Amino acid sequence: MTGGYVIETILTTEDTVWINCRDKVNHGTCGIYVPGTEEARSVSPGDTIWWHGFTAYWTPVTTYDHEGERVGPADIEMNKIGYSTSVRPKPSRIQKILCQMPPKAHR
Repeated sequence: MTGGYVIETILTTEDTVWINCRDKVNHGTCGIYVPGTEEARSVSPGDTIWWHGFTAYWTPVTTYDHEGERVGPADIEMNKIGYSTSVRPKPSRIQKILCQMPPKAHR
């Protein structure tokens, strides 16, 4: 199992979404591919995602109120495609950058 907080999402030409995240402990980055569903296209910087096997679990940052109480869904399941990777999709495979956290914000 691995994951962290989302720092970037990219829609690829294969109609998949690459979700890049930063680990909260060692600050390394790692990404996964998921099918390009509306749900996957809604993943945003600051959300959390973790995965085990071929299932990813996404929790939107809006799940919590300003006091830290959970008010929405957590661990929303998504299918994970293949293995995790720290390699960003090649420019020729990028259809659209859906969201990107400024580099200084995710250090």
